[in-house]
Amino acid sequence: GPLRGGDVQEGYVEFHPIPKLSFTLNGGLRDWHPPFLPNAPTEQKSRNLSVAIGWGGIVSLEYGELTRLDRFESVIAVDGTQRTLRATASARFGAFSLSAAAEHGEALDLMKGAKSGYEAASLSLRADFGSIGALNMYGSSSNGRTLSAGAAGILASGVNAQLHLPWRLDLQVSSSAQRATLGDYDGSGVWFGQSDIRLDRSFIDGTTIGVRAQLLQRASLYGTPNAAGYFLEVRRPIGMPTGPMREPGRAIGRIRDAATGAPVAGAMVRLGDQAAVTDDEGQVMFRGLSPGTHKVEIDGVMQMHGELLVGDVAVNLTKETKEPVRFAVSMMRGAGVRALVRRFDPAGGTVGSRADSLVDAGVISNVLVAIMSDRDTVYSASDDKGRIEFGTLRPGSYVLKIRDSEIPDHYVFAEEQIPVRVNAGQQVDIEFKVVPQRRTVTFVGPQSGSPKSELRLNPKQQKEFEKQQEQQQLEQRVQQSREQQQSAEPPRGGNAGPAGPGAQPRAGAGQSTAPRAEPKADPRADPKADPKTPQTPQTPTPGTPGTPGTPGTPATQTPQTPQTPQTP
Repeated sequence: GPLRGGDVQEGYVEFHPIPKLSFTLNGGLRDWHPPFLPNAPTEQKSRNLSVAIGWGGIVSLEYGELTRLDRFESVIAVDGTQRTLRATASARFGAFSLSAAAEHGEALDLMKGAKSGYEAASLSLRADFGSIGALNMYGSSSNGRTLSAGAAGILASGVNAQLHLPWRLDLQVSSSAQRATLGDYDGSGVWFGQSDIRLDRSFIDGTTIGVRAQLLQRASLYGTPNAAGYFLEVRRPIGMPTGPMREPGRAIGRIRDAATGAPVAGAMVRLGDQAAVTDDEGQVMFRGLSPGTHKVEIDGVMQMHGELLVGDVAVNLTKETKEPVRFAVSMMRGAGVRALVRRFDPAGGTVGSRADSLVDAGVISNVLVAIMSDRDTVYSASDDKGRIEFGTLRPGSYVLKIRDSEIPDHYVFAEEQIPVRVNAGQQVDIEFKVVPQRRTVTFVGPQSGSPKSELRLNPKQQKEFEKQQEQQQLEQRVQQSREQQQSAEPPRGGNAGPAGPGAQPRAGAGQSTAPRAEPKADPRADPKADPKTPQTPQTPTPGTPGTPGTPGTPATQTPQTPQTPQTP
C-alpha cells in the first residue's frame, strides 16, 4: 500500500493501582522511506509520546507530544513539535456503543518559528449483532493546522462492516474518505479515499478462499492513477513433518449419527489433552497421545442437546503401540428420568378409605433411589426440594427402587419400586409417595369361637387403645385375686363334732372365728403375668368337712367372662 517501505516501532504500558483506575504510557517511532510518489516526501520521521489516566473504561484524559520531520530530497518541508490535551468518553446502550473525543493543542513550526492552536473532535458508533456481525461508523474534524494532518482543515469519515452469511461465508467492507476543507490544491478542498471489500469462504480444515477488491478514490494522490485491484486469495495451513511419521500415540476415529448412520462433520472431538475436528466423512486423527486410557468427548454436544456417545468411548494406548488405534463412536439422542419424593398426611388426623383422605405435606430429602437397567445401576439422592436427577440416560427400560430413606415412623412408601421406559429425547417424571402405614387391630368377641372384627387406627388412637386395654387387664387380675382369697375361707357357724384327724379346733373363748387375713396379691408384681392376656381363674381346693370323716362340699367359683374392650 501507500505506506510500504516504512519502519514502525511502538510501545504500550498500562497499570491499575485500583480496579477501575488506570494509567497508560504510549510511545512510538516511525521512519518512512517511500518509493517515488508524486507530491510525497522522500523521507518522513515522527516520534510520539503520551500519558493518560482513565476511570473504568468510561472517561480518560491524555497528554501527548509529537515531533515530525518531512524531507523532499535535501529540502526540509516540515519540522516541528506538537502538544495535545485530549479527553474521551464512551457509553454502551445494549448492542450499541458510542464514543466521543475532543482535543486542543498547539503546533510549533521550527522552520517558521510560528505557533498555531487547533481543535479537533471525533465521534464513533458501533453496533454488535452477535453471531450475525458488527457495524462501525466514525467521523472526525480538525479546524487547524497540525503536524499529523498536514492541512488547515480535515474532515474524515469511514465505515467498517462485517457480516456472517450462511454456508461459512464472511463479508467484510471497509471504506474511508477525507476532505481538505481548506486544501492546498484548489482552495475548496477535495475528497479522496479508499475501499476494501472481501468475501471469504472457510472450510473445516482451516482453508479459506476469498475474493477481494481494493478501490481508490482520486488514485492520483497515491501515485497510481485509476488504480483498482481485484484478487483471488487462497489461505491454507500447511503441516510440515519434522520427524518420522511412525511415532507412537496415534489414534484414528470416526463419528456417526446413531439414528441415520451418517457421518458427523465439523465436530470438535477431544481425546486426552488433544482436540481435533472431524472431516466430511466424520473421521478424526490424533498424534502424540500419552500412554493410558483416554475418554472420547465431543465439545458442547452432550451438554446442549442431551446426546450420548455409544461405542468405543475409551481408547487404550500403550508404549508398545506403533500402529494407530482405531475407534468408532455413534452419537445417540439421550433420555431423561426425574423423580420426586412427596409425603402425604391423613386429612383430619385419621386415615380413611377414600382417596381424598390424604393431603400433601411437602417433600422428603435424603432418599436414596437406584435406577437399574440390564447394563448398569445409577444411584442418586433427593435434594432439599425432594427432587432426584439421574442425568442423561440411554433410551430403554429401567426400574426405580428405594434403597435407603429417612421417613417418619408409621409411614411407608406407596410403591418402593416403579418400572419405567423412556425413548430417545423423552423426559419422564416419577413420583414416590410416602403415606401413613395402615395397621390391623383385632378385637376378641365375648365368647370363644365368636367371629373377629377388624378396625384400622391411626398411631394416636392405637396408643390410647393399648393404654385402655392394659388398665382393663389390671382390673381383671385384681378381681380374680380377691375371688381366690374368698374361696379359701372356711364356712362360718354349724355344730362341730369331735375333732377328727386333721380337723381344725373350734374357736374358744378369746378366739376369733374369722379366718386370718392374708395379703392381697398384686398382679403387677407377678413377672409371669401377661399385661395383655386375661388370666384364667384357678379352681379353689375343697373346704374342710363339718362332720368328722365326711367330705365337705367344695366351694365352686365360676370364672367371669372377660370384658369386651370399648372402641375408642
